[in-house]
Amino acid sequence: MPVTERKRGIAPLFCVWWPCAVKIICTGYFYVQIRGSPPNLQVRWGGCKGVFKIISALDNVCFTINRGEFVAYAGPNGAGKSTTMKLLAGMLQPTAGSVSVLGMSPEKDRIKVMSKLGVLFGNRTELYGVTIIVTSHDMDDLVDISSSEEQSREKIKEGDYTLALLKSGGNFVKEFIKGLDLSESYFNECALPLLQKHYPDLQYTAGLIGWGSDVLGYDDSFSTDHCWGPRFMLYLRDEDDCKKHEIYDMLAENLPHEHRGFSTHFTSDGHEDGVRGMKPFTEGKLKPFIEIVALEEYVGGWHIGISDLANISDLDWLTLSEHRLLGITSGRIFKDDLGLKERLEHIRFYPENVRLYLIASNWRLISKEQAFVKRCADVGDNIGSALVCGRIAERLMRLAFLYCKKYAPYSKWFGTAFSKLPVSDDLKNALLKAVTAYDIETRENEIIRAQLLTADLHNKTGVTEFIGIKVDDNYLGRGIKTIYADRIADAAKAKLKGTGMEKYPLIGSFNGVAEMNDLWDFLPLMRKAKAIYE
Repeated sequence: MPVTERKRGIAPLFCVWWPCAVKIICTGYFYVQIRGSPPNLQVRWGGCKGVFKIISALDNVCFTINRGEFVAYAGPNGAGKSTTMKLLAGMLQPTAGSVSVLGMSPEKDRIKVMSKLGVLFGNRTELYGVTIIVTSHDMDDLVDISSSEEQSREKIKEGDYTLALLKSGGNFVKEFIKGLDLSESYFNECALPLLQKHYPDLQYTAGLIGWGSDVLGYDDSFSTDHCWGPRFMLYLRDEDDCKKHEIYDMLAENLPHEHRGFSTHFTSDGHEDGVRGMKPFTEGKLKPFIEIVALEEYVGGWHIGISDLANISDLDWLTLSEHRLLGITSGRIFKDDLGLKERLEHIRFYPENVRLYLIASNWRLISKEQAFVKRCADVGDNIGSALVCGRIAERLMRLAFLYCKKYAPYSKWFGTAFSKLPVSDDLKNALLKAVTAYDIETRENEIIRAQLLTADLHNKTGVTEFIGIKVDDNYLGRGIKTIYADRIADAAKAKLKGTGMEKYPLIGSFNGVAEMNDLWDFLPLMRKAKAIYE
């Protein structure tokens, strides 16, 4: 068959062993043949006569690449690098031995393997962002791949959402669509006309807020495997809450089975904990991913736990989930009869006295450990030093969110969101170098530099009066560098005098403790956290 290239996502695991003999026959195309040819072949081409022999492309190659490893596979021309990659991709088959990719045989399960594997040879494979492309010198000779736009769309309907086909002379490419854009068009083009027809007098708010990588704008092609796709939330008045089941049934009966090439049918099949994902609709009742709930129940019961967003107490602010605050103020409202946008303006960010308290707390907590990065290393505790450095780095990052008046997300998106903050690249680079440094000199110097840059950010925002900060190279005569972060904490605390926050110890909130999601996801337990401050 003609040589072809195919690429999909990156495979995290290979287990490989084989000896391999490859026969090469030149007939105008470049052909690779593994089996079924005699040992010596006589070929005529352009009047030239030649005898071609079996050559050993790979012999006794044996290696394993474990999940998470990065491996460079280097060698001179003709060493067998490309042959190895083609064996992994199922483009060639070994004459002996075996190849295993993610526990699958590339020869027997090529389509499944290629849904996880990315291969790029030379400059012939075309890469269009996150779009998955298949190219060939002779596309018609590819097997198991659709050769027309219509057939490709059929494959997508069958659930192969990562497959895209670029045929010579054609223009069909399946492109990733940001979830918010997909969901908004789904509502406006599909659901809104149905609601206007069947419930013309219904007052409601519709949108996509609260949770999900699509809500935060961080979704990519990997997000499509669960809780992603054409979806929205429908918020009703309390008096209309009794209609939510009939509204859902009406939508399920009348909505299209796909939108923009993505299935609108969601099930929890194959997912843990009831998590839903897109599945091709075949029979039965369509299950659209539409959550319908009374607005007051959602705000006061599901998400925040407080309905009166205009009158949240200082203590309540400290016990609210920052990630949930980010989620409900992110995303997009598509239609707003109930005035949710206006209500959400009250929680767009922390009130100033709460922000000052959190700033003071983070600097105070940094001051408690500011000398330990070096001290731990001095006694041979490199792991302890690195952990302390990481905690200080996280608190500096949280301070950056506070200075920029942005809520910080939970751990999965924390670094991503930080990278998008309008703070200097010097600060971002100093933090990265500090937490990745192995030697104590680099770690200490970079975390101190990050503290100085964050202190400079503090002064530029004018949160308190200007505070002159310099490095003490010999803290307590121990040769340890510090900036005396407690001075910034004291200045911020002084601004709290006369406010309700003045009486609370500078311990911050549970949002500053990594992986406390279980607390925030159980609202009754979250309310008990108030006792820490009282």
